[in-house]
Amino acid sequence: MTSHIKSATMSESRRYRNPPAKFTSNVWKYFGISIENEKKAVCKTCQGEMTYTGGTTNLSNHMKRHHGIDPISKGGVKLQTSATEASTSTSCVTASISPSNPFHMAQRVKLAPSKVHRITVGIARYLIDDMRPFSTVESSAFRSMIHECEPRYKFPCIQTFSEDVIPRLYDSVASRIKGKLLSAEAIAWTSDSWTSRATQSYVTITAHFIDSEMELCSRVLQTRQLPESHTGEHVGNVLRQAQLEWGCQVCALTTDNAANMKIAAHTAGISIHIGCFAHTLNLASSRALDIKEVHHILAKIRSVVSFMHRSTTAAALLKKKQKMLQLPENKLIIDVKTRWNSSYLMVERFLQQQLAILACLSDESIKKQHEAKSLQASSVLGQDEVRCLEIFLQLMEPMYQATLALSADQHPTVGLMYPLLLKPKKLYTHMEGDTAFQQKIKKAILQDLEKRYINDVLLEYLEEATALDPWVKYKID
Repeated sequence: MTSHIKSATMSESRRYRNPPAKFTSNVWKYFGISIENEKKAVCKTCQGEMTYTGGTTNLSNHMKRHHGIDPISKGGVKLQTSATEASTSTSCVTASISPSNPFHMAQRVKLAPSKVHRITVGIARYLIDDMRPFSTVESSAFRSMIHECEPRYKFPCIQTFSEDVIPRLYDSVASRIKGKLLSAEAIAWTSDSWTSRATQSYVTITAHFIDSEMELCSRVLQTRQLPESHTGEHVGNVLRQAQLEWGCQVCALTTDNAANMKIAAHTAGISIHIGCFAHTLNLASSRALDIKEVHHILAKIRSVVSFMHRSTTAAALLKKKQKMLQLPENKLIIDVKTRWNSSYLMVERFLQQQLAILACLSDESIKKQHEAKSLQASSVLGQDEVRCLEIFLQLMEPMYQATLALSADQHPTVGLMYPLLLKPKKLYTHMEGDTAFQQKIKKAILQDLEKRYINDVLLEYLEEATALDPWVKYKID
């Protein structure tokens, strides 16, 4: 018992030392000077630290508020408490709050309204930025986490966030964006219509402009439901209403190459409509995927890759074979119908891992699976098929690189469109010595590209953008 008290006293003495003799106030009977920071006083009762320079009023208030002692009066008079407070202290405080624990003592201090507001706004921003449902604020795990950080915070209900906090944040952000749009010399929009998993149709609009500091800015203005059919007139009315709502006149609009979007731009009064060049490349490349020979080989590869993704046994065995054959331990890629470059990557990865795939499907542990039996023969690519895939990759690489450049660039890309449009036309022109398979791929791509961007006004606009874009020199080289 004696040793325990002694160790406790030593640990406390390491935190503070006795105040200097010149500190004559009675308050210093209850406080010491922090060893780590001489401008801090340490409460001998709860070990809490606080600033004392400039006076001891805050120290005195601490003793009154948290320990019920008036240190100024002679002998330290214990303050009177009401019957209710007395019963509370005996039933709750004494049982659960230790006077020597500063964390528990802090719980008895009311949280400042400004701090409550900051926490509430922080939670709202979390819901917005991470696109979390409003029900998150009623999650017991989420509330427990916030309680650990700030036990005095009381959660508002869902309606407070959905009907008050977040709408006010939206109004604040929208007001700032409107101010920037009004000060911009020119504004371009990109827009796309899409369908959610719940089969609800939406139209999203994004504004692009250069601000006063010559920085390129992109801001998503709105995503609005479009329950009507996606006709050009309906979408155009949405775009026209958005211009009125945001108080801006749009000089150019970029969308996909659908016919209804061209009508929508005309209906909205936007003079320049540009079909998304990445979408154009995707459409042209997809024509090559529709060639009979390519379609057949892709279906063959897709069935094997799909099996490897579904079978845990096959996936584990593939890794084992990759190690044995000293191949990169990469997972096989399966293509997506709407993204042609996923087919390109699927073929590239399949050829890289072909030996491991064959070894995997020939293994005794896999042969027993019914689906694997039908794949063992079909997965073996003949020499002609392998050669076709190699030609396919070689011809499609320029389209893949162009798609990457347009999709990943953080700078305006309209200046790249005209050079990138001319380059594929030159690459896919028929040359003497081309095989029949090469001719089919080139013809399919070229025919699709030649019907794009044929409007004289648009071509002139693209030529001007190319001439004025300093990035073109580096990109094309």
